[in-house]
Amino acid sequence: MQSIYPHPPALPPTPPKVVLNIKCRNLANRDIMSFSDPQVFLFLFDDRTDTWCSRPHAMTERIKDNLNPVFVNGLEVEYRFEMIQRLKFVVYDIDDKHSGNWSDQDFLGEVTTDMGSIIGSRGSQAVLQLQHPKRKTTALGQIIVYAEELKSSKRTINFGIRALDLTKKGLFKSRPTAFFTIYRDDGNTGFLPVYRSKAIQSEDDPIWKEFSIKESFLCNGDPHRKLKIEIKNSKGNGVETVIGTTAVFTLNELSQRPFPHSMAIPPMTGTSALIIQKFTVTEPPSFTDFIAGGGTIGLCVAVDFTASNGPYNKPGSLHFRSPNGENGYTQAIRSVGNILQCYDTDKKFPVYGFGGSINGQVSHAFPLNGNPTCPEVYGVEGILSAYWNAQSFVELHGPTNFAPVIMEATNIAMQSEPYGYTILLILTDGAISDM
Repeated sequence: MQSIYPHPPALPPTPPKVVLNIKCRNLANRDIMSFSDPQVFLFLFDDRTDTWCSRPHAMTERIKDNLNPVFVNGLEVEYRFEMIQRLKFVVYDIDDKHSGNWSDQDFLGEVTTDMGSIIGSRGSQAVLQLQHPKRKTTALGQIIVYAEELKSSKRTINFGIRALDLTKKGLFKSRPTAFFTIYRDDGNTGFLPVYRSKAIQSEDDPIWKEFSIKESFLCNGDPHRKLKIEIKNSKGNGVETVIGTTAVFTLNELSQRPFPHSMAIPPMTGTSALIIQKFTVTEPPSFTDFIAGGGTIGLCVAVDFTASNGPYNKPGSLHFRSPNGENGYTQAIRSVGNILQCYDTDKKFPVYGFGGSINGQVSHAFPLNGNPTCPEVYGVEGILSAYWNAQSFVELHGPTNFAPVIMEATNIAMQSEPYGYTILLILTDGAISDM
């Protein structure tokens, strides 16, 4: 039977990306009444400043009450073979998930390494000992990092999943607080979690919220990669018990099934099952697909003529024409306009000013060519010509109101071609008065 799951070869990304999958063992417990709630933060080393970046490059999710967490969220990093990429993994117990201050969290350990050491390890998996930067101790546990090149894929997989009859039979058996985790075969060390649902409390026949996941994360762009789904019961304080696990399957196999599709979840028997109610594959069009399909791009420009820019003839003013015939506004117009005009078939661009006074009347959406019925000019040079000419009849004023030119651009977009896309370029010097 021919697969209904289209899958042309994936194009390699440039530069390649690596996803680092993380799990920890034997973390220190910083909580009194429960267990630590760990989260891993990845920091990169900046060779230009010879210091570690102050902000994390990526982070895992927070897992509650677990000293041996296996994280679902992989950490993406661009892979540069030609250089040493130093990495620092820091583990915190996140008691206050709404706080952005490290001082509000409990430090669990850190370790520094480099990308080459991880990829060069057996199976591209490195087992690293967590340490304290100021104290020598070996009781902080381990972090295991598995690296895999991330394949490029635009496809998104959409799922709707439910389960039936999850309560085990017998006296005093309670309904579970059930969630499911999707695992993929990493081809080396076993199965890695790639998606974890929310738990549904005390429900025998849970229906989880529909979700979407990128194909690159689900199976790393390979529809023949082995997958499985595990249903667990969350008992609190980090205690989780397996209710049942599906047989191994692939996306390619799943695409050939009728839906809803029922899957057994041993050791549960009888009517217990996991039901895949929805399975669709979507592939959003790329920019080149948009253009090839007849899409067009239109540019609309609005320039700030408020007094805060400074007089036209004063050096230092944003409107001052320097000896090379340019200023900041004209440079921006050239930079953006020369790119976008390639995708506009007629190269006619509406150009407005705002915040200026004409004949004593302040306007926040006046055509720079002086023609209200047809504010368009031809090409980037037409935009620049209208801009310089406007200085002869526009008096700088204020305030800085954006709403009128946004409404003009909205009206233009509504009148554009069915597959037209309109970009409004607003050039301004400062604060907005009508945010």
